[in-house]
Amino acid sequence: MPGEVQDAVGAVIVKVSGPSLVAILASLGGIKDDPGVAPGTQTIAHHLHQRIADTVKAIAASRHTRGNAEPVKIVIDDRLKPDDGSDELPERDPDD
Repeated sequence: MPGEVQDAVGAVIVKVSGPSLVAILASLGGIKDDPGVAPGTQTIAHHLHQRIADTVKAIAASRHTRGNAEPVKIVIDDRLKPDDGSDELPERDPDD
């Protein structure tokens, strides 16, 4: 279970430990590879698994400090770009 879950405007913030993150990746991996799971659920599981795994791999390849480092944030923001032709995403509260 995550340590804390917050429902923010347009987002969900979940705080997890390393072992919980491993469990999340294992669970998503099982779902994305299970032929008995609905295709939409498989697609979402695959997408989330890939996004989280990519971030974890990047962190593992980086130098680490002990004790004084800020917690790692994994942000998955898949909102659509606006239709007005600009590449700017809607404003978000930095605390979300």
